[in-house]
This record gives sequence, structure tokens and C-alpha cells, in this order.
Amino acid sequence: MVNAITARQCRMARAALDWSQLELARMSGIGSTSIKKFELGAKLRPHLLSELRRSMEAAGIEFIEEGAVVRGKLVAFGVFLSDQSAASAELAVGLDGAGDS
Repeated sequence: MVNAITARQCRMARAALDWSQLELARMSGIGSTSIKKFELGAKLRPHLLSELRRSMEAAGIEFIEEGAVVRGKLVAFGVFLSDQSAASAELAVGLDGAGDS
């Protein structure tokens, strides 16, 4: 399990969930300005990162460790949305930087 999430993973998870920054703010209890700044590269305190992660995992997101092998492919980083609905999505970036879906 990944302990921290990156800004890219946050954006990818929001895309998989079809959440805006405002929706993530509402679900996590973190200000939308903080989320916007984080996604643009600012640092967040560890407890805020934990809240972001917790709220997205509660909605079905699974964060993938760097270097993990998923379905036979080496993944640099990524997120998966659990198959909880017919509209599930997978987002992962391979080591070559290309997105898979």
C-alpha cells in the first residue's frame, strides 16, 4: 500500500470518480483551495494527504505503488476504481509514460 499520494494520483483518482475539486473538498473536509494548490505541486501536511486518500479510497479508489505489476504490466504509478459499478474506470501510467485504460 502506498503511504502518500502524489498530485498526479489525486487528479487521476478524481477523474476516475468524476469528482471536481469542490466535490473532493466536500468529501474530504479539506478546502478546495488546498486541493487546487496540491494538484499544482504544493506540499500538503501528512494528515491532509491521509484525509484525501481516505475519502477517495472510501469511494472505491485503490492507489498503486510505483513499480507494481498490474495485469502483467509494470506500472509507474496509478489508481484503480474498484469494480463497484458498471461504470468503473482504471487509470494507470506505465513506465513509458503512456496512459492505459
